[in-house]
Amino acid sequence: MRFLYNKSNRLKYLIIVCCLISSKLLAQTSNADIKVLGAAMKDSVVLRWAPDKPVAWQLGIKNGYLIDRYTVWKDGKRDTSNMQPVRLTPSPIMPLPLDDWEPLVKNDKYAAIAAQAIYGDDFELDDPAGDQASFLNQASELENRFGFALMSADLSATVARAMGLRYVDNDITPGERYVYKIYLASNATSSYRVDTGSYYIDPADVLQLPPPTELAIQVGDQSVGLSWESYYHDKIYVSYVIERSEDEGRTYNKREEVPFLNISKNTNPRRTYYLDSLSENNKVYFYRVKGLTPFGSVGPPSEPIKGVGLASAKGVIAQIDSTGISFDGQVDIKWSFPDAFKDKIMGFKVARGATAKGPYITISKNMLSATTYQFKDVSPKPINYYVIKAIGRDSVETTSFPVLVQPEDSIPPLPPSGLTGGINTSGIVSIQWDANEEADVSGYRVFRANSPMEEFIQITKGEVLSLSYKDSINIATLSENIYYKLIAEDNHGNPSEYSTILNLEKPDIIPPSPPVFQKISVDGSSVRLSWANSPSDDVLRYSLKRVFNGDSTLVKIFPKNTNTRSYTDANLPTGTYRYFLMAHDDDSLFSDLAFISIAVTDGINKAIIENIKSQVDRDKREIKLSWSNLSEIKRVIIYRKKDEEPLRLYKSTNGSSFIDKNPAINSRYIYRLKGVLANGLETELSEPITVAY
Repeated sequence: MRFLYNKSNRLKYLIIVCCLISSKLLAQTSNADIKVLGAAMKDSVVLRWAPDKPVAWQLGIKNGYLIDRYTVWKDGKRDTSNMQPVRLTPSPIMPLPLDDWEPLVKNDKYAAIAAQAIYGDDFELDDPAGDQASFLNQASELENRFGFALMSADLSATVARAMGLRYVDNDITPGERYVYKIYLASNATSSYRVDTGSYYIDPADVLQLPPPTELAIQVGDQSVGLSWESYYHDKIYVSYVIERSEDEGRTYNKREEVPFLNISKNTNPRRTYYLDSLSENNKVYFYRVKGLTPFGSVGPPSEPIKGVGLASAKGVIAQIDSTGISFDGQVDIKWSFPDAFKDKIMGFKVARGATAKGPYITISKNMLSATTYQFKDVSPKPINYYVIKAIGRDSVETTSFPVLVQPEDSIPPLPPSGLTGGINTSGIVSIQWDANEEADVSGYRVFRANSPMEEFIQITKGEVLSLSYKDSINIATLSENIYYKLIAEDNHGNPSEYSTILNLEKPDIIPPSPPVFQKISVDGSSVRLSWANSPSDDVLRYSLKRVFNGDSTLVKIFPKNTNTRSYTDANLPTGTYRYFLMAHDDDSLFSDLAFISIAVTDGINKAIIENIKSQVDRDKREIKLSWSNLSEIKRVIIYRKKDEEPLRLYKSTNGSSFIDKNPAINSRYIYRLKGVLANGLETELSEPITVAY
């Protein structure tokens, strides 16, 4: 099997790859790293990785990758005292053999590119420690293959898995947090080392993908230009899906079969641009944009935007060719317009806006002639988006695409300071901060994370103009804190460094786990109670109540720090007593009740039911219990415990035997019996009897 692509396709993908790879091939004797990303899904963790050097990628193809997982958090607290790695990959993760790629190619166009990059002819590369001249002659081809392969893995989760660069960990435990380490199965080349990649993640913090923001539109004759803010989502999304609706936004369809990659950001490196053609003018079209992650997940759509194609001079628009800033701060703008359509227009207007969306205000006092192709803005603003409007002889305007011009200012503002905030019990977060002192600060952007060690995600759609922000979070999670930080932006789009992190503690709405009674004994008129405390960390105290003849009495309060696990209730009159034990936490929440019933009598209740026998009948699927009854016992209460479940009240009978029907196969049962006397008092529990079924 052989995968081919022609020169025009190769050139197209090569342009894309040049945009994706941020640096040229470094000296091949230097170390390489394995870069790792992780995402928490509903019940799994997805890992994506890639070496950052072409040679390291080739070594990964030959040797494969191993993954170890370390548990650094369990049972509600950090636990690094005895971290032992769990090997998730008994054998190295390798790319699929060549023949196994054929079915993938039929359903995934990126599979052909990846297979050609890995298995194409003339792929073998000399040992990096060998002849350097020979090595450098092959470096260009290897870099291209490297770029093609990683592009394909970014755009297709299936291809990433087939290349051995993706793994899904389905064996996760609620409440635990992990560090994953990924390394080459063999990394013994002394002259070229590939460092281990690592990633920390809390599986409970499922990533909430943000929608693309600040979607803007420019329309022409049967044409539309879209642009949106992509600077702050650059580490989240690797490509985009553009959708269009022709029925007032009721249904949307993809505009491209493959995800869209921005291959040119020269106009404005903070935004991504897309051009679309329209089947007709004077019709309303709706657009929206979705982001695509390296894990194959699609984010929520942007706010929709609409536009109508306009026909004037056949819809031809002017094109801004160049802009320049003179020594006195004035902006020179030059544009062009097709000669074949000059007689279709009356002239031009120059308009300026503070954002790509506008609004645009005309700054040329009079209409410029149809032969004028330059203009000087003598009073530019700190941020200037310029457009040229061609005025048709039918008075219909067509507008060029905007071009950003900013007077030189590379000094960003200082990071925001004075961050404070709080969270109410409904999960509403309120944060405030101090105003920056710089006069040219245009606004702020807010970022959030579930851990200070993970990527902070922008949660504001654009700039926040005020000095406060409200957020909504889910507080019914195991993580106890949420983290925020801010940046300030000036009128030139220069972002500040991040502010210090604001750590907010979520309000506690989860009550503590209850304590458990363990051992109960009666000695004359005294009752001794023993229990196991609640495992919850935030318990402050325990309260013990006693109910006798319908009256409830608070017997004792035990602060947690006393480590008290028992109590003796003395000098009790004859009768039946009920005890209730409850845990209280530092947020005034209390646990479920631990409950026990005890009879104190003149001694007759000390008798216990004895000589309990069990008989298992697997044909009838039943367990029969029998015992020697005491004449003074009028009713027998049966308690049962199955496997690891707690002992519970199960049944009662007036006879001297009991049949437990339909027990579970391969289960272990423990039974204990208690007698009820004619006066309503109860005997002590019998000794336990164990039955394996």
